[in-house]
Amino acid sequence: MIKDQLPTIFHAEGHRPGEIQQAIRDVLAGYRSTLSHAHQSLLDRYEVRDVAIKVVGVGVSEPSAGSSS
Repeated sequence: MIKDQLPTIFHAEGHRPGEIQQAIRDVLAGYRSTLSHAHQSLLDRYEVRDVAIKVVGVGVSEPSAGSSS
């Protein structure tokens, strides 16, 4: 299972058990339907075990010292 590592990796709160996993399964089913048979077979080897949110690109972009606003 995925271990929370706040503030960048965490499980969604406020959802029924399995609700997020089902949403991910639904999205993957739609994605699977766009794949060739060979790639569908490859994807079928995997299963959703846990779902977490990962925040990337966190930071503040500050204007350079020479810019005028």
